[in-house]
Order: sequence, then C-alpha cells, then structure tokens
Amino acid sequence: MTIRHHLSEQLLMAYAAGALPEAFNLVVATHVSMCSECRARLGSYETLGGGG
Repeated sequence: MTIRHHLSEQLLMAYAAGALPEAFNLVVATHVSMCSECRARLGSYETLGGGG
C-alpha cells in the first residue's frame, strides 16, 4: 500500500502535544504507524516538545 496523503504539521504538532480528541488520536496513531514520513516528522515534534 502506498500512502499518498500525509498529515498536516498542525495535526502532528497537536498530536505530539496531546491536544487532540480521542478519535483524532486514533486516526493519527494509525496513520503514523504505517507512514514512515509522518512518523519521522512526529518524532521531531516530540523531541522539540520534550516528549521524545
């Protein structure tokens, strides 16, 4: 499966900050588990925020 759409910076930052509703957390977590590009971007946001 090829992922053609990626999560926005705002969505990834909100996820990293723990600021999303549970339903959005599930969607983001699922996408990040399958998308190495978004997973790497999320990692940088978590490191920046001290969550990594």
